[in-house]
Amino acid sequence: MKIKTLSYEHLPKWALYSIGTGLLVGVFAIGALAAPHIPSPFKSNSPEPTYQQVSEQDQMFGEQYSEQGAEKPKAVTAMINQVVKRAVTTSTAPIQNAKEEAVAGPSVGSVKTALHIENIKSTTKGNTAVVTWATTIPAKSRLIFDNGEGRVFESEGGLNTDHKIEATDLVESREYDYKITATSEDKSQYDDQYGILYALKKYTATLGGKENDCQIFIVKDTAGRIATGKTVRLSPSLIGDNGSIYTKGALELRTNSRGEIEYCERANTFSLIGDDLNITLSSR
Repeated sequence: MKIKTLSYEHLPKWALYSIGTGLLVGVFAIGALAAPHIPSPFKSNSPEPTYQQVSEQDQMFGEQYSEQGAEKPKAVTAMINQVVKRAVTTSTAPIQNAKEEAVAGPSVGSVKTALHIENIKSTTKGNTAVVTWATTIPAKSRLIFDNGEGRVFESEGGLNTDHKIEATDLVESREYDYKITATSEDKSQYDDQYGILYALKKYTATLGGKENDCQIFIVKDTAGRIATGKTVRLSPSLIGDNGSIYTKGALELRTNSRGEIEYCERANTFSLIGDDLNITLSSR
């Protein structure tokens, strides 16, 4: 028996069209069966083809079939390939999206800025001290003297990031321990910092005896604290028994760790001048 092999060209139009439609229905049936296995949390961004769209495609390719004659099988094959590609893409889209989310990780919102007190500065003039500081976020802030006085100074900035207070009526040369506090507007954050400020220091000097024929001078502030590393201009002079005065050249000296300076030449009257220091001493 001789078997004749049929090609697409030998099939009638209605047979080819029926084969194409049957394949389309089969592909969508497979896609429908596979859909329930896709995890429900994921949704494809690609819309699934509707019945109307499939019918329009069938009609379009049917028209191409009628018009192109011998190109009928190519049109049917192209239609099938396009539908299969769309079905595969639609089925794998949720899985691909899940992989991308797994790699990227969950999105993280903006990080909340923590409240901190910083850049504390203080200046003193007379018996008044001005203290400034900053906070990393707007906050209500204050300065409190922490040495038994309990004086409280509210920041002039209010709810702000820049703060300033002016403390008045300070005792000369006195050391003041203070605490700065800051609270966020919703009161969910708090910070504090500690520091020390001084009222304007004034200094005095006394004779400290002699060592190896050198006159010792001791410099302290008016609160009794030794002044280390303070620059003093010393002007010595010698007053004779007849009242004559011999002035010697001035020297610029710096106090040591004990607040001392020394002068090793003959003199009996000394003028000590420096920042907030002006005193004359005599060893006669």
